[in-house]
Amino acid sequence: MLAEAQEQAAGKEAVLKALDSAAVSLRGKLGESLSSAQKYDTPLSNATTPSLEALKAYSLGHKALFAKGDTAALPFYKRAVERSPGRRVT
Repeated sequence: MLAEAQEQAAGKEAVLKALDSAAVSLRGKLGESLSSAQKYDTPLSNATTPSLEALKAYSLGHKALFAKGDTAALPFYKRAVERSPGRRVT
């Protein structure tokens, strides 16, 4: 094991924030410089949706896209957009 980080989330709405904190901690423990961490630090809530349900639907859509094609992925992508309106799905 190279490094370890642990965070607790108060609920599923706070999971991504806790994951973000754990990632920042791991980056430091693995030797990333403070200047690099600050330069490339994009909170997960800005890089992705704050909705855990939308992220899960998007991930399932991505998996379906590669396994079964566009038609199979579309319902998952639609659900992701419904769960996180105003976010762009790429």
